[in-house]
Amino acid sequence: MRKPSVNRVGIAVVAILSLGLAACGGSDGDAEDTTAATESSAEASTVPPTESSTDATTETVTSSDTSDVSPSSGDAAGPTAEDWAAIEAAANEEGSVTWYTSQIDPLRIPELTAAFNAQYPDIELTIVRDLAQNLRPKIEAEIETGNAIADVYSDSSQKYLGDRVGAGFVAGVDLPNLHQEGYLTDEWVFDDSYFLWSATAFGWGWNTDAVPDGIQTADDLVAPEMADRVGVPDPVAPIFVDFYQSFEEGTSPDMLDQLGANGAQIYGGVADISEALGSGEISSSIFVVPSIIESLKEQGAPVEWMVPEEPWLTFEYTAVAEGAEHPNAALVLANFMLSSEFQAARGPFFISMVPDVEPSFGYMGDFTISNPDDVTPEELAAFQARFDELFR
Repeated sequence: MRKPSVNRVGIAVVAILSLGLAACGGSDGDAEDTTAATESSAEASTVPPTESSTDATTETVTSSDTSDVSPSSGDAAGPTAEDWAAIEAAANEEGSVTWYTSQIDPLRIPELTAAFNAQYPDIELTIVRDLAQNLRPKIEAEIETGNAIADVYSDSSQKYLGDRVGAGFVAGVDLPNLHQEGYLTDEWVFDDSYFLWSATAFGWGWNTDAVPDGIQTADDLVAPEMADRVGVPDPVAPIFVDFYQSFEEGTSPDMLDQLGANGAQIYGGVADISEALGSGEISSSIFVVPSIIESLKEQGAPVEWMVPEEPWLTFEYTAVAEGAEHPNAALVLANFMLSSEFQAARGPFFISMVPDVEPSFGYMGDFTISNPDDVTPEELAAFQARFDELFR
């Protein structure tokens, strides 16, 4: 996979944070939510805490409240146990936390919520799962008006989060689990503020009625019997250019030429492709998400999937919202997202940020991060022109 220019930063350790409010306007960052499930409506789940503490008066624990805490170098081990215990206590008093995300499996929301509440039974977790193009206007409106709903926000674009550090998202976040064994802090934390928490592998899929022997190699995708029967995504955004670059690197430089010559069919995205595979409208595709194919299989659809040796990945990064209504609970949730319990609760088709998590699709340290934000507008336009020549 194409190696990006990763922002390698040391962690400026601030054991306990002061969360202020800043306004931000406008929206940029154009990575699409390629892992959207077949339904696009928001998913929300709440599990009430065992003892209600939402009526309690709470204060944000800040650096000014702890005279013995001072920033230190990036090789420190994060907040002290005493400082983190103070944050957890304040989070329990706040009693709830809300998280916006676009790249979890909606069917795993109960497992994610249960994992969190097993550790923090006094904090009610609300998960809002929706498309990125729906969540971004929501969080931007909350930032601009100061009417915060989301405490924690996750997005597929490094640029989208990075452009808003200190102007919508908290700068200088440091958490215990950012320093745990196996989490590659220098590679996966950006601007000392937002961090990689999840990765998803894409693969190839097929209709088992049409392709009973399955797809074994890329050559199977361009076999004569696949003429007009392979689904490919329309490269409407940089993230798809990143995908196609990875696909060609993992197969052959002329694979797109062969697919185009064989009459591959263009679809809007992974949901459309998955539906077409299930219905038999197409026989195979180079662009599927295993968890979605598994969901279709459970519904009786004749579909199957495989992941090539060097799969293309999508990523989701997490930031803490400035002006969060529950700032301490936001830190607790953000930290817990990197725990082995929460990573496992995502299910077997996600790549874990820490080693030896079961179930998972593997450990992120064994893969390479690519960054669709590196694709320039000129590169996008040039690839779209090439794609149109090959496929339209």
